[in-house]
Amino acid sequence: MKKATKELIIDYYSEINKKSELKEDFEKTLVRFIEFHKFKTRGEYDTLFCNIHSNFKNGHNCVACNLNDSNRRIENFLLGYRLFTDIHTTMTSYIFLLYLQAECIFEYLNYLQLPNFYIQKKFQVLFTVKRWANFLKHPKSFMLVHHPIWEYKKDINVFVNDKKPVIDTKFVQKYYSGDSKNKELSKELSNKEDLIVLYPNPFELITDFCNAQKKFSELISKNQLVREILDDSATLKEYYEEANKNEEINENANSKK
Repeated sequence: MKKATKELIIDYYSEINKKSELKEDFEKTLVRFIEFHKFKTRGEYDTLFCNIHSNFKNGHNCVACNLNDSNRRIENFLLGYRLFTDIHTTMTSYIFLLYLQAECIFEYLNYLQLPNFYIQKKFQVLFTVKRWANFLKHPKSFMLVHHPIWEYKKDINVFVNDKKPVIDTKFVQKYYSGDSKNKELSKELSNKEDLIVLYPNPFELITDFCNAQKKFSELISKNQLVREILDDSATLKEYYEEANKNEEINENANSKK
């Protein structure tokens, strides 16, 4: 067998194995996400964020529904894991969906006027997601790179033996949190070839992300001041009053039949 043909076959099967691993890893990611967010109470399924409703007794609070809708987008994406074949496309979509949810949570945290040091400490993963989204939205000098390699598994042998530069979480946190290091970034990336982009591991990322969401939910359930602020600004008092009126009308109509 010719050397070129042998190498082609090796590359072909290597690519098949990569696709298989990608599907398996995102299947695990889906399972972890559902484990965190869906549970049974009184024989019915509930979600982490829908359960926020139980903290507001005097009307419909929109925080629960808004955050749950964003999580549903993430879940619907992960449910399609059997079709995932390309690391870059899959991870781009995955990170952007997490980013949209992260921005929703940031809005609530900022509205509550929580200290920045507290947000940084308790919700660090949201900043990690935001930096990766910045890298994908605003690549800056990354557009001077030739044929980047997209990965998410930390294979030390590959990185050490080939001695290729790596864009990882530490890198995007340094260069994609603002514009102050743009000149330094240009020196790092200009005319680089076969540079490795090492995305966060999707399973580890969703685990940290879900933990942050749980902390936000607990911030509401365990803090009366937070509940009062959100009750004043995000609770529709007439919602349940109108629902109760309609229910009474229906009951009266049925009793007269």
